[in-house]
Amino acid sequence: MVKLRSSLNALAAASLLALVLTTLPAGVVHAAPNSPKPSAKQDCINRGYRWMEGQGCADKTCRQGGTVFRHPAEPGETRYIRNSDGTVTTQYCDGVTGTWITLGIQPGTSAPPPPPPPTASQ
Repeated sequence: MVKLRSSLNALAAASLLALVLTTLPAGVVHAAPNSPKPSAKQDCINRGYRWMEGQGCADKTCRQGGTVFRHPAEPGETRYIRNSDGTVTTQYCDGVTGTWITLGIQPGTSAPPPPPPPTASQ
């Protein structure tokens, strides 16, 4: 009787397992291996930012004094600030540090100065 009971238990367990496997979607039963996660450098480049060797991804936005006015500036964005004395300060958003870098101060003009050249390549 014990032998019959253990045989029936094994048969019931096997039947239950077969039922579960046949009702699951094929992707669950035959799971494909996960594709490798891209490196930090590749992820940075894939998102459209510059990778700076030794510094990391230049994807940090810049803010004005910690306050967002319209939006955080994108890395590499240039801004021109007209000062009270009529001079114009040119700054660009450093995507590595997330800070505004002053490029120079020029006498007041009617048009802003040209943007700075790119700082590094990918």
